[in-house]
Amino acid sequence: MKLPLQIKRYFKASSSKTAKLKLYFSVIRPVVTYACETWILKGTIIKRLVVFERKILRKIFGPTYENGSWRITTKSRIG
Repeated sequence: MKLPLQIKRYFKASSSKTAKLKLYFSVIRPVVTYACETWILKGTIIKRLVVFERKILRKIFGPTYENGSWRITTKSRIG
C-alpha cells in the first residue's frame, strides 16, 4: 500500500501531530479498510495492515531523543 505524493508531502511538512493523526484516522484509515468486512482475513493481510499502520504512525511521531538516546514511540504509548 503506497501513499499518494500529496499525503507524503503533508506528513513531511511541519504540521502538528494532532493534525496528522486526524488525517490518518479520518481519511487514510477508512480508505485502507474500505469494505474490510467482506475480506477473507489471512495472516498475511493482517500483517500488511499492521505494518502499514506502524509505518504511518512512525512518520507522524518519529523518533524521540530521551535520556541521551533515540527512542521510537510505540503504539502502546500513543493510546
